[in-house]
Amino acid sequence: MIQSELDILDNTELTNTINTIELDQLRAPSKKIKVLHTIRQGQIGGGETHVLDIVSNIDHDFFDVEVLSFTEGEMVDRLADLNIKCHLIHTEKAFDFRVWNKVSELMSDEDYDIVHAHGTRAVSNTFWGAHSRNIPLIYTVHGWSFHPDQNKIIHKFREKSESFLSSQADVTVNVSNNNKLEGNRLFGLKESLVIPNGVNTEKFKAVSSEQSASLKGSLNIPLGVPVIGFIARFTKQKSPLTFVRAAQYVLASYSDAIFLMIGDGELKDISIKATEELGISNSFRFTGFRTDIPEMLSTMDIYCLPSLWEGLPIGVLEAMAMQKVVIATAVNGTSEVISDGQNGLLFQPNDTKELAEKITSCLSDQTLMMNLSKEAVNTVNQNYHLNKMIEKIEKLYTKLYNSKKPE
Repeated sequence: MIQSELDILDNTELTNTINTIELDQLRAPSKKIKVLHTIRQGQIGGGETHVLDIVSNIDHDFFDVEVLSFTEGEMVDRLADLNIKCHLIHTEKAFDFRVWNKVSELMSDEDYDIVHAHGTRAVSNTFWGAHSRNIPLIYTVHGWSFHPDQNKIIHKFREKSESFLSSQADVTVNVSNNNKLEGNRLFGLKESLVIPNGVNTEKFKAVSSEQSASLKGSLNIPLGVPVIGFIARFTKQKSPLTFVRAAQYVLASYSDAIFLMIGDGELKDISIKATEELGISNSFRFTGFRTDIPEMLSTMDIYCLPSLWEGLPIGVLEAMAMQKVVIATAVNGTSEVISDGQNGLLFQPNDTKELAEKITSCLSDQTLMMNLSKEAVNTVNQNYHLNKMIEKIEKLYTKLYNSKKPE
């Protein structure tokens, strides 16, 4: 990352406001600012967790928040538990003009002050309604929809789409510096800033040894054996087969190790079958989707994320907050969080042997693991705390509302 380039990109009035001005200096509205968050699906992933963190922790004395999801799922249920209104308009497609009128009507009926779209599908089905109702639009990029693992035609199409969508937003929020640099280099960003993901350290903190032992028992994990974990959707992006194939090399040296895989997705059955074909299925535990992620993390000694690309992975930050050793691929946003050998370890995408070597190097060196985990939690507290993220988002909403409201 070239620091001078970042300095130039971040030298804007909006960025300076978000980073330097106190929130009380911005607050002027005589009513609550009403914000609609839009997200592509109701199933919980990184973007959905981000939305839940915002709407549940924002200052409700100053902001009235609602959510529009384009599918049902666990996130919708959690919003109901939080008494936060969630609207459903079903589509599983980007640029689905068939739902645009419904979206626009919702915006008109609810009289929102700001629309905050998370991800490509959400903003592609939101920008027309926001424009037609003259509502300021924020687009948060949780990783661009184009990435290296695409053929050239699809990659170019996605790049053009992102260029168009970011141009439709009043503000583009990037969760990583890498996203901002890449977007600016490829097509320029009209008004853009970086607000990194944040972690709720009250939620993601160490649990008692008794609770951890009880959970291990329920998962049929013997006490005292090393546990290496994977918590993510079983998709091509998250590359679960890299994790499975690395396990066979680790087990050659640590035959009692357990590999815990948490999540669902289209590659789950394939991953299970791979463990059987490799003759290592007895060393794996597949739990399916879980909501008790802090508790699941407490059972692990090492957390792995073998993704092929990332924006700024919340899962990595959550594991770091719980003082877990993190081993992840050296891709875009992840490389901003992890300094190899200091607060975690990095390996190259798809390199199963390198991942196995990183795991075994940790299992053979308890001092290394202790140092990595200590620096991991320090990194989160200093740079990726939820309170910092929420404060910057509140400033952004207030600044945008004040600049757009009629005189």
